[in-house]
Amino acid sequence: MPNHHLSRALMWLFVILAIAWLVVAVRAAQLGDTGVMASGFLGTVALLGVAAWIGIRGARLKARQQAAQARHAARMILVAELGKHDDTTLQRIASSSGPAAEAALMILQGRHLGNPAGSPRHTSPES
Repeated sequence: MPNHHLSRALMWLFVILAIAWLVVAVRAAQLGDTGVMASGFLGTVALLGVAAWIGIRGARLKARQQAAQARHAARMILVAELGKHDDTTLQRIASSSGPAAEAALMILQGRHLGNPAGSPRHTSPES
């Protein structure tokens, strides 16, 4: 998956190139060279357009990565909370749909495989 930091760096590179083209266009205007001036301004607009496109794509990529991280964190919180319940309760939750059902299935699979982290915790004192 591409890195949003690379997109941001490329965006700023194109902005710097656009500024350089703008300097060329202004210098050409001062010297009276209208052909170079026109191509300089067109180049500036084109480079800024590319920079904006890259910036928007980078922002979308960053938002998708953050959303994926948030979903993962929420799933782990659900697993931690649901891990306190017994198998019957987890099977009832797993029969529904959504993130809680997925988390309940993960816990049940872990318990079936003998994962000690998936073992039920007893909250009532029986000592």
